[in-house]
Amino acid sequence: MTLAAAILFATCVVGGCASKRALDKADPGSQITSYASNGDVKAEVIEAPERARYKATKGVTFISPEPWEKNAVPKYPPGLLIKRLDPVEVVVRVIVNTVGSVDSATIASTSSEEQAFAEETLAAVKRWAFSPLQRIEGSSIQPLPFSQEYRFIFRQVNGRAVVSSGSSQ
Repeated sequence: MTLAAAILFATCVVGGCASKRALDKADPGSQITSYASNGDVKAEVIEAPERARYKATKGVTFISPEPWEKNAVPKYPPGLLIKRLDPVEVVVRVIVNTVGSVDSATIASTSSEEQAFAEETLAAVKRWAFSPLQRIEGSSIQPLPFSQEYRFIFRQVNGRAVVSSGSSQ
């Protein structure tokens, strides 16, 4: 092996090692935030159709609501790990009041007959909080209620629970 080839090989090996992250550590920028059995996740927002949104008019702007970073996330139901189920998708619809608290959460759809996935999802999102949606017109600021859907995907990788945001595509 030439010196140049040895240096290239060593660079690739070191670079490959440096780019790997521990599978149990959360990575806030990733779709899958944990391979640990607690299934930490950030949800995927499902955009509402245009007809279901507040309308912007001349002189009116909106400040979008933001979910709190400390919002609970659904966990893969531990009792179902042994079943090694196919991936399960759960879509939940939340209705948020003018102060940013969830008034209600309902399951919009689920791909599983296992009720535990829906129960885990509802248990988490019912405790969520947001900065309020605000409508601004001139010097008037009006907090508004809103509804939003979120998609969760529960799956197993190598027998461990993984909960990830799903893709609508």
